[in-house]
Amino acid sequence: MGRYKVCSGPICRIREAGNELGEISVAYSVVSQKSGKTYYLHSRDVTLRGGREQTIYFFAQTEKEGAMDELPAGYQVSENPRTGLPLLKKAS
Repeated sequence: MGRYKVCSGPICRIREAGNELGEISVAYSVVSQKSGKTYYLHSRDVTLRGGREQTIYFFAQTEKEGAMDELPAGYQVSENPRTGLPLLKKAS
């Protein structure tokens, strides 16, 4: 099995060639236009101080537990112009 990158502008998806089942998506990633570094989208369910459950989304430079295949519905990726870090914003 080999990994390869499929890019559309600054947004890339890392894919892994599967067996007879075909292609398997591994992680949603974004390449920073400022630094050229690749960041992978992750999610985690957290409990807030008031006891309410909430899902948080974040980007990391390595694939970890909680890596996501797709962008969540209703969100878009932007980049902080000063730091080059990707941000996840609700689409307007």
